[in-house]
Amino acid sequence: MANIKFTDLAYLVQSELPGCPLFVIERAMRETAIDFFTKTDIHIQELEEVFTVSGESEYDLSPPTGSDINHVVDVFRNANTNNGSYTPLTAVTITDYYQKQGSGTAYYYTMTDNDTILLAPTPSASETLYVLFSLKPSQTTTSMNKGIANRNAELLAHGTLYRLQMMPEQAWSNTGSAANNKTLYEKQMGDAMRKVKYGWAGAAMTASYKNFETGF
Repeated sequence: MANIKFTDLAYLVQSELPGCPLFVIERAMRETAIDFFTKTDIHIQELEEVFTVSGESEYDLSPPTGSDINHVVDVFRNANTNNGSYTPLTAVTITDYYQKQGSGTAYYYTMTDNDTILLAPTPSASETLYVLFSLKPSQTTTSMNKGIANRNAELLAHGTLYRLQMMPEQAWSNTGSAANNKTLYEKQMGDAMRKVKYGWAGAAMTASYKNFETGF
């Protein structure tokens, strides 16, 4: 997964931010990227295998360096290794999770935090489950997915500009321009959310679990 530094994307906004330090632009662009990834689920990580252990219901997930897990999209098992048929587990609330306790084959999952899933009933045997989750840049990372950045450069620019132009008493402050950039950012965010959910054609998507390229 190729990444690009936020500082290498600063050229998108520098002409409208006279005197703004590069590290300030970097911080605002990271905040924009986190907001964008969080709201859209645009960055789906490759499948992670979780190997269950008899008697253990809690399993940790492993986001790549520089990323945090946004949320788990799906958990499933390979029901038929001959034809690649997958059966999804059912996501439940933490309250429902406790009502489905017991020992046996896990059919339900929930999360206590972004990096941990709980299975119910508690597995009574070893098996391999597959977890699909979305990612967002971490609070300290200096880069983001390059493909997603290139395809959404205008959105990143509007989001970064509105965050910085609304700052008070700075050489680059411009509340009128900030309001306009915020409107454009939110519009493009809505467009991106629809593309992630429905695809480019505008119809609801169905999916089979195979190797795939992530991001728009």
